[in-house]
Order: sequence, then structure tokens, then C-alpha cells
Amino acid sequence: MCKRFLLFTLRAFAGRNNCIFFRDITMVKSKNARLLILRCFVFIIAMSFSDLLFASDEYLLGTYQWGVDGGGTQKIVTEAPMSLWMNFVPPLPNPVCISWVISENDVGDTLFHDAESDPGFSGVVDYLINGQHDYVGIHFLGGGRNITEDAMTDAMGIQQVDFFGYDITRIGLTVHYLTFDTPGSNPNGDGIWTDYSYEVSTSFYGIPEPSTLLLLCLGGVIVRRKRRGGIKNLRCRI
Repeated sequence: MCKRFLLFTLRAFAGRNNCIFFRDITMVKSKNARLLILRCFVFIIAMSFSDLLFASDEYLLGTYQWGVDGGGTQKIVTEAPMSLWMNFVPPLPNPVCISWVISENDVGDTLFHDAESDPGFSGVVDYLINGQHDYVGIHFLGGGRNITEDAMTDAMGIQQVDFFGYDITRIGLTVHYLTFDTPGSNPNGDGIWTDYSYEVSTSFYGIPEPSTLLLLCLGGVIVRRKRRGGIKNLRCRI
């Protein structure tokens, strides 16, 4: 029954007489290898619908913590924007960011941005998944810290440059600690000053790109079969 279904699927797509893929399968000497190829073909068809089946399976990709103890700014502050920047390191081109306005009332909360809530989200995500060594940083009240993406992913336990191979759907900012003290240390003696400290973490949520999973799985299976010597005279002409 399974074999009939596979053959029917192949014929439905191209017809037995004109299907180059079907003719090449007959050249494979091992029966098990032929069945493996047929199963992979059906698997590819099933994966073509994976966007519809798994689009909602979002999960946490990783979290990174940032903090400043003893910062100060020459203004009176009760709330301020905190920004996640990409490539905010001159002379790197085209820096982009997303921002959250935070206050002491947000301590303990997680604030989210996605493609609909912040116009800079898509630009930030493009840097986060391009597979290149870019810079990522948190900036707050004129100060900040920039690190390379691989330093961030290494801290998350992700052994690659960035989130290449994933579709990032949301980025969250969790405010663990935040204090404003006005005029605080008041170094200018005019009362226009705020000392601040904070500890936050950025969380990245997403899903694997179906095409990436497919290539990895299919490639791994075929390489394994070749090493065992199960496939001979196989020509890939699809």
C-alpha cells in the first residue's frame, strides 16, 4: 500500500514516462535505497505545507542580560526610552533599533515588540538572522554597551554567529531592576541631574525556518546512506 501510494504521487506530479526523477530512481540498485528516496520525496511535499502547520509554534531562542550600576545624566528623569541597537558602532553603516519607554513601574514586567508594534523591528531582525558578524547593544540615557552577536549567542549556548536559520517573531525586554535618583549626586550643583541603575534582559522568540530544517534533515539522511554504500549510480537531475 505504501509503495503504491509513493508511485502514485510521483506519477501525479510528472507522469511515469516523462519523469526524470522516476527514471533515475530505477537506476539505484538497492531496494532499501530506492524506498528511502521515495520517502524523502514525499517528505519534501509534506514540508511544503509546514508553514501552515507549524507557524504558531513559537518558542524562546535565547535571553541576554544587560546592566549599568551608577550611571548619570544631566536631566531630570522619571522615564526614558531604552533601545536595542544593531550596528550602532561607527563607521558601520545603517544602524537600526527598537525602543521601549520604561519607568520604575515596569520593574518585573516584560515588554514586547514585533513587526506591527515598532517600525524598526524588521531591520533589527534582518541583522539578527543574516549569518554575519554584526554588533548588538543596549542604549539608555546617552550611555550603552555594544557586543558582537556571537558573544551574545555564545552566552545563550547557541553555537553560531547569530540566529541564522530562524524567523524571529518577537523581542522582549524584561526590567529586573531600575532606579532613578534626582538630583542624586548632583555634580553640577544645580539640581538638574539624575543618577540611575538598571538590570534588564532581552529575549528573542521565533521559529525555525522550514527550508533550513528540510535541507539539514534531507542532507544528513542522504550522506549517511552514501557512507553505508547503499546508493550507487545515483544522479540528481531534479
